[in-house]
Amino acid sequence: MDTFRIEGSYNTTPLTGWPSGVPALEAPIAVTMQLVSKALQQYILDDDAIVSVGLAAIGVDEVNAMMISVIGGPITVTITWVDGTDQTFPVDGFLALTTLTNAITALSLTRAPSTYTTVNLFLGKHSA
Repeated sequence: MDTFRIEGSYNTTPLTGWPSGVPALEAPIAVTMQLVSKALQQYILDDDAIVSVGLAAIGVDEVNAMMISVIGGPITVTITWVDGTDQTFPVDGFLALTTLTNAITALSLTRAPSTYTTVNLFLGKHSA
């Protein structure tokens, strides 16, 4: 079993300097989960066809932690949740998604038309 961890913080700082009246924001990030399975895959999207990620074939039947980095152009990620609903996200750079209760059961990738794109994908299933 592995431990998946995202730690740190995110913040915004006004460009106009301090004190500007524009609020700054800082929030901690601390996500930890035990993984029973994981996969790290790279996909080269060299045509405009939708690419289905075969979760069972790469050893992860349900996904609770997903990290995507994209090089070359934006993509659209479509996920199917365990309850059968679909959700689509644009990814232009980086996406991190974690969930403890509503797992992802299917995943597909679509590149921007005519844009050669590399997708690095980390998927993990937590221990219930």
